[in-house]
Amino acid sequence: MAERRLSTPIVLTLASAMVSIGVVVVVASRYGGADPGPAPSPHEIPIDTRTPEAAAETFLDAWRKRDHAICRDLAVEGALEAVLTRQEDDQALTADEREVKSRVWDAMASGRLVLELSESDEISETAVGLLGVAKGEFLGRPYEREVEFTMVQVGDDWLVARMGLGDILTEMPGFLADPGETYDPSEFEMRGEDVP
Repeated sequence: MAERRLSTPIVLTLASAMVSIGVVVVVASRYGGADPGPAPSPHEIPIDTRTPEAAAETFLDAWRKRDHAICRDLAVEGALEAVLTRQEDDQALTADEREVKSRVWDAMASGRLVLELSESDEISETAVGLLGVAKGEFLGRPYEREVEFTMVQVGDDWLVARMGLGDILTEMPGFLADPGETYDPSEFEMRGEDVP
């Protein structure tokens, strides 16, 4: 009986197909199969503590969105005291006040703030001073405010030791900026020193 041989192109094609299938199976077993979970929320705050600048911007964004848990994780010294005080003030509200404040605040200050630095000064090997402008939107309008940070390195992470908010550089809506308006600012703390 005569021996049958496959041609070289067919052998190469079959070998290539088997290798491709093997690669797909390996990749699928490592990365597939697991439910990727829900898509991230547009309000989710990406946390980055690798550099003083990134950590300051992360803290600023969490502060604006009143995410006390993230702020606590990123703060030490005076900044941590400010976070805890702010959290206590929020917890002192009644459930109705907290719900109204949360809804209004989320609608008005939901956009991410970006920190544009103008100065960076080395205070020590593990401390840096940053000066810049927080930029974003507030009530659908451009928003800019002076801000300064003292950042300290703790292990591999940079954390906020102090945040100071300066002048608002953009025009604010009249009911927020004009003290003569009939409006109760305590409900939303728009004019407070701690509101970026």
